[in-house]
Amino acid sequence: MKAGEIKKNNMQESVFELLGKRETALTRSLAILLKAKPDLLLKLYNKAKKTSQSQPLMTKKSLDKLVVSAENTENDDEKTSRFDIRCSNSKWDVVVEAKVGNNSVENAQISKYKSILEKSDAQNKVLLTLTEVPQRLNPIKNVVTGTLRWLDVLEILKNEKCQVDLAEHMKNLLKVRCMNFHDIEVWAVSIKEKSQKENLENGFYIHDGLPHNPMMIAPREEKKIFGGKTRSCIERLYPVIEVFEKESPEWNSLVNTLKDCGSNFHIYKLGNPIELKKKMGREKPFSQSSAISVKFQELIDLE
Repeated sequence: MKAGEIKKNNMQESVFELLGKRETALTRSLAILLKAKPDLLLKLYNKAKKTSQSQPLMTKKSLDKLVVSAENTENDDEKTSRFDIRCSNSKWDVVVEAKVGNNSVENAQISKYKSILEKSDAQNKVLLTLTEVPQRLNPIKNVVTGTLRWLDVLEILKNEKCQVDLAEHMKNLLKVRCMNFHDIEVWAVSIKEKSQKENLENGFYIHDGLPHNPMMIAPREEKKIFGGKTRSCIERLYPVIEVFEKESPEWNSLVNTLKDCGSNFHIYKLGNPIELKKKMGREKPFSQSSAISVKFQELIDLE
């Protein structure tokens, strides 16, 4: 099969299929819905067949600041327990253990969840099983127990609407993960023309080559160093605040105001310069290619 082709009988009907197969995909999908719409937990709780005598009232207000996690692990007496879904705040600690096919939740798993839930600081502790086949679940002291079937979830979701901006959530996730969005740590640029110096003084650098996303831009200049030698050095670093894409509103407003900035130039907005105490450079002199991508660890004191 050629790249990009998909067999008709293998068409993906849900974006959630990308999360995995069978049980993993289903439980993660439900966890995503619970995170996007916490009051869905209220409907699942009310729908569950309770097997415990104590059945505290769950309300939408009591679900404020609910933290939802999927496949979370917790150590208990040197043993690791994995929760399929866990929803918790100060009032509720709800564990959902899910199975598919003819599988049911085993007693050993239930005992682990019981011991961990008993240590929870939440006012109400809940253990719900979610299966395709009917599940028998004995009452547990001080823990609300209940059983659900995937058909119950389907019945609830038939009347549910939940609009989520997936792109916005992905963007927030990438920010939280502190991923490295820079292809260059330090870009040691040669500043010779008067117009380039003026642009730099005004907090901008322009470039008509390939686009980059550097962390820092550093002007490199020929300076005398120890021993009277002349080397290409950097004495200050400019943090790159933003790279304006061509034809963007910001780019359009700057292209005609910056010195010698043409229609093919990329515009880099810079922060206040960081002055270095000493002249820095590479062990080997900068070349046109090596100056484009310099790692912090490569920089050495040239004085």
